[in-house]
Amino acid sequence: MRTSLIASALCLSLIAGPVAAQQAEGPTQPAPSAAQKELGQLQSRIKELRSELQDIQSSALENHPELKKQRNELQTLIRDTIKKNGVDVDKRVQQMRDMRKQAQSGDISQEEKQALAKKFQKTRSSLQQAQQKAMQSEAVQKARQAFEQALMTAMKESNGETEALVKELREKQTQFRKMLMKKMQQKRSGGNS
Repeated sequence: MRTSLIASALCLSLIAGPVAAQQAEGPTQPAPSAAQKELGQLQSRIKELRSELQDIQSSALENHPELKKQRNELQTLIRDTIKKNGVDVDKRVQQMRDMRKQAQSGDISQEEKQALAKKFQKTRSSLQQAQQKAMQSEAVQKARQAFEQALMTAMKESNGETEALVKELREKQTQFRKMLMKKMQQKRSGGNS
């Protein structure tokens, strides 16, 4: 996990919601159903909306240097809070880089790669948990909320369609989740689609 990942996650928190990736169907599966096609279309539209909002966000940050400073201060606060909670972010990130480099070197067996992958996942998971714990801090929550409000205001100034795009994104994400849940329930009960 890189330092910029924390910033990206924070900056996108207003516009990014969980979207489960649709599982690819194997070649022996029947043609996609209407529901699968609709899920694919929703997923495509969500991706377009996110991209458009990301462009607006980038423009807003570029046009408002004080937002970049506020974002950097928030990142620092998060890192400091994680460290106060006993986790050395830089050390963990370096460990993950070293593991990745070692795995890609080709000098280790498949079994060693698998063990390294498990260790990597465990390190990444502990870092994510430390970040989630830090995000629960009152100081971090206040700073994050202030940053998100300032960012949204700047995005609206940058592009008058921002609010409508965010609303559409949220609606599409909700629709996607409902359809996905329905499809999963149908699979569990033995139905198709």
